Amino acid sequence: MANLTNISETIATPASASGTSVYIDYRQGSIFYVNAALTSNYTCFIANIPSQINRTYVVNLISKTSVTGVWCANIVRMNNTDYSASNVYDTAYVPFCGTGFPNVALSTAPMIVQYIGILKTGAGAGSNLVVTNINPMWNG
Repeated sequence: MANLTNISETIATPASASGTSVYIDYRQGSIFYVNAALTSNYTCFIANIPSQINRTYVVNLISKTSVTGVWCANIVRMNNTDYSASNVYDTAYVPFCGTGFPNVALSTAPMIVQYIGILKTGAGAGSNLVVTNINPMWNG
């Protein structure tokens, strides 16, 4: 059995990001450094997620709060379908940061890492389950 000793991926930047939108292309990778001024919780537009079912695809968003502000993706949009906390009992567990549910305390963190998991359970718009985890990060 081979031992994996070094696994790495280049950190990509979103195709574009500003205000309330971040656009990423999964073909560029799965780790993205958001380096744009954001004005509120934002919609993360994800293009080119593979269509194979019974797989999980992961996107990581890294942002420095002194640049982006204390915001996170509260809506994920893929193939013209929104996944958000408003349909939490249907297909998504994507939270609102700050004042929504759950209230994620990010105000003192210099960096935020948000993981978005896309579980492809079947074909079609309603067959994705989108989950997220948001972690405030401190150095030292």
